[in-house]
Amino acid sequence: MLFNSFTYVVFLLVVVSIYWLIPNKWQNIFILVSSYFFYGYWKIEGLFLLLGFSLVNWFLAHLVDRFTGRKKNILLIISIVINLIILCYFKYFKFILENVFLLVFNNTWEP
Repeated sequence: MLFNSFTYVVFLLVVVSIYWLIPNKWQNIFILVSSYFFYGYWKIEGLFLLLGFSLVNWFLAHLVDRFTGRKKNILLIISIVINLIILCYFKYFKFILENVFLLVFNNTWEP
């Protein structure tokens, strides 16, 4: 489902309408489930990856909440670094690999 498609506009209107009709205590859960549905509609494999990272971040958030002071700051930094590594891997790994192959072998890398 692309952002500029008619399907997305219908999906967005339905989600926003339901969001404002349900009780406040269910709104965050509804948005989370709707977001997972939206992502899974596009690529089901990516949904499982997103669910996994959501659980990792949920676990790290609970760890950060449990501690205070220096330990809390260290855990927060570790959490941020883990997320940045994941982002860089999925966003830039292929780009970096292609350019390294281009520089070293004067050829492009095709997976």
